[in-house]
Amino acid sequence: MTSLKTKTVAAIAILLAGVVYLITEFTVAKAWINPAYDWANNFVPDLGNSAHGLYLKRNVNSPLYTLMDAAFVFEAVLFGGAAILFSRLFEGKTRKTMVVFGVIHIICLSLFGIFHQAPVVSGNYARLLTNVVNGGVGILAGNAIVIVAGSQWKRLSLPSWYGWLSIIINAVSIILVFVLFGNDKVPGGIRERISIYSFVYWQVITGLILLLKNRTTEASLQYGMQI
Repeated sequence: MTSLKTKTVAAIAILLAGVVYLITEFTVAKAWINPAYDWANNFVPDLGNSAHGLYLKRNVNSPLYTLMDAAFVFEAVLFGGAAILFSRLFEGKTRKTMVVFGVIHIICLSLFGIFHQAPVVSGNYARLLTNVVNGGVGILAGNAIVIVAGSQWKRLSLPSWYGWLSIIINAVSIILVFVLFGNDKVPGGIRERISIYSFVYWQVITGLILLLKNRTTEASLQYGMQI
């Protein structure tokens, strides 16, 4: 696979991953009734929670929880897979690092969706703990993928300023995860979305940028061959 084709396939994958995730999240949240989904105070995993009623002091009622859990797996496979594809354009430790973060993202976020939150039975919080760990590690890996990709802006044919902006935003996002952890002054839903949206919106924007640039490059190559 040529570098141009690799970038095109990876760009389509990250664009789909981001768009499908955002549309699904909005759709599932809108399906909540009695009460409505609270974007600030309800956590993201609540959308994929099969419980109905009070769950860890939060009201949970997600009739489309299966759809949300499927979206987590879909995003994990496409973004993680794209990271592995992008790694083909890199060299040495950077390539290996990208593959590692891609695999971690696929495994952890897929498990996060498959073993979603559910009613706590007889005080057994093992499933909840597993869900939290998989979600946290998968999200951090997603941010790490963007940081590595940003550092390789030349090989991805991205502007230097965009590469640095990608690094800074996602590095700050990772820092905020630990700084704001357990900080009740900042609503839980907002804390989570800072670290999730930092790489999900990157997927959409970067996918569009790469597809437009790749299309321009392909047109230039075809024009050159005709001459």
